[in-house]
Amino acid sequence: MIQPTTRRRWQLFLLSVLSFSLAFACAIRNPAQNGIQGWERKNGPVIPHDTFPKDCTLCHLPGSWRDIRPDFVFDHERETGYALEGMHKNAQCLRCHNDRGPVQTFSQRGCSGCHQDIHKGRLGPMCQECHGQRDWEPVGQDSQHARTRFPLVGAHAAVACFSCHPNAQAGNFQGADPTCISCHAKDFTNAKKPNHIASGFPTTCETCHGMSTFTPARFNHSAVAGQACSTCHLKDYQSTTSPNHISQGFSLSCEQCHKASHWIPITFSHASASSNCIQCHLPDYQNARNPNHVAFGYPTNCTQCHTTGTWMPATFKHDGITNNCVQCHLPNYQATTAPNHAAAGLGTNCELCHTTSTWTSGNFNHAGITNNCVICHLNNFKDATNPNHVATGIPQNCEQCHTFGAWKPANFNHNGVTGTCIQCHMPQYQSATSPNHVALALPTNCEQCHTKTAWQPANMNHTGITAACVTCHLIDYQNATPLNHVAGGIPQNCEHCHTTTAWKPATFDHTGVTGACVTCHLADYQQTTNPNHTTAGFPTTCDLCHFSKTTWSGANFNHTWFPITTGAHKNFKCTDCHPNSSNFAVFTCTTCHTKTTTNQQHQNVSGYQYLSAKCYQCHPNGTSGGN
Repeated sequence: MIQPTTRRRWQLFLLSVLSFSLAFACAIRNPAQNGIQGWERKNGPVIPHDTFPKDCTLCHLPGSWRDIRPDFVFDHERETGYALEGMHKNAQCLRCHNDRGPVQTFSQRGCSGCHQDIHKGRLGPMCQECHGQRDWEPVGQDSQHARTRFPLVGAHAAVACFSCHPNAQAGNFQGADPTCISCHAKDFTNAKKPNHIASGFPTTCETCHGMSTFTPARFNHSAVAGQACSTCHLKDYQSTTSPNHISQGFSLSCEQCHKASHWIPITFSHASASSNCIQCHLPDYQNARNPNHVAFGYPTNCTQCHTTGTWMPATFKHDGITNNCVQCHLPNYQATTAPNHAAAGLGTNCELCHTTSTWTSGNFNHAGITNNCVICHLNNFKDATNPNHVATGIPQNCEQCHTFGAWKPANFNHNGVTGTCIQCHMPQYQSATSPNHVALALPTNCEQCHTKTAWQPANMNHTGITAACVTCHLIDYQNATPLNHVAGGIPQNCEHCHTTTAWKPATFDHTGVTGACVTCHLADYQQTTNPNHTTAGFPTTCDLCHFSKTTWSGANFNHTWFPITTGAHKNFKCTDCHPNSSNFAVFTCTTCHTKTTTNQQHQNVSGYQYLSAKCYQCHPNGTSGGN
């Protein structure tokens, strides 16, 4: 077996031989990798072996000089520092290592060292800008072409180069005309819809067409101002069928209905059309389905319901029609569900509830009906949920609470009701959450807090209540915000701050409170934004600025270590020295103390710098005497 150190020396020796450009194509690559099974005469002359090791088995197999060992490997990247990628990976060694001279000479020339420049230098020496090592196909030409006067966008990105550059295959891309007509002259000549030549269209194709496709095109009609539309659009006029322009005798002045920007929608001027709409609109009459004009025998004088401005909405003129609506409106009667006319046995005399101007907001004439509403309104009774009439046992004499004019609002007549409220209102008691009547074991004598006319607002009569407030209001105590009573350790004797008539406003009695304010008011400190106490690094000793225990506002910041109530800084605004209102830790001295004056005053001061921090370092009390 060949020792690794011996094999390594042999590989390095081959590398030195290659530097002299001698040819031995099949001995420096893995034969199995590129399909070469041995040396062939066509691969070039044999390298002289005078200086090779005498152990032939390092490269050759026994029995034939042409067969190279299948396990012979040469790592080109590791041994030479140059990785073989793409097509170079499969290239014959002799393509680079031949008798033309040292390979280093040609590698310094770049791609042109081995490859002939078919572009003849017109595209520069940087071949890699267009070509890769995988094949010759150019890449990134769209972005390269964007540097020219004609970027490749839309359909042009897929066009072969020689379509615009006849000499592209020879590497000559010069002299191409960037105008559209230079390539599209035949398209311009052959265009028939419309005929560009007959219409006198300009050859600046980009006026109407885009770069992606010829159609759809946008024609700028400003270039043909003054010409009749029919000059180009006569065929459109002749072929139109909805409506048929020729049979209807429409004018050739297209602009009467159409716009230069679009054919549809159109605005037909009915100024001269005062009657006989059916002459043009017979198909509309015949195809109408809502309602079916033909089936119902509607007259063909369209103006009775429609206007010349729009078909919909249409207003049918009911003049002279006083009854028998169902003749036209039977489908409406049968399809109605609120209420279901057929199921409820409502009569087909529509005019009893509806008017000729509108179907909705039907007003049923209850004249003569004084009781027994449930005959028609049993479903309403069963579906009622607020309150649930069935579960609550409300009687079915609807008129006791409702009126003939409207279901809501309903007014329950409590006259004669001597029983307890809870008999009907147990569901309301059980579902009450503010407060939770069940959890707090509130009494079920509803009338103690509520009235017969309304549940809300309720007035709890605290007369005779001697128990602690927290007995009922523990949940209020636990959920209290913005002052978290639990976290703040506020006592549960609610009456200390609140009254029995209202929770808010509450007045906390600070008498006897000797602890730090922040014990209870840390949240207030952290949430304050004007100014931001946390960002500004304000101390948590609240009483330093807030002197009153009854209100936060009107705070006076104690600036004793840098006096602002006396001396040169008296009556300064905070923003004069603290430009960042969200961070009062930031301050500036140089806003008022100019650099020229300050430099003159500190000419002989050691370590002087014109910086606000340095000013404060020497003048912490704001005086000129320093510290």
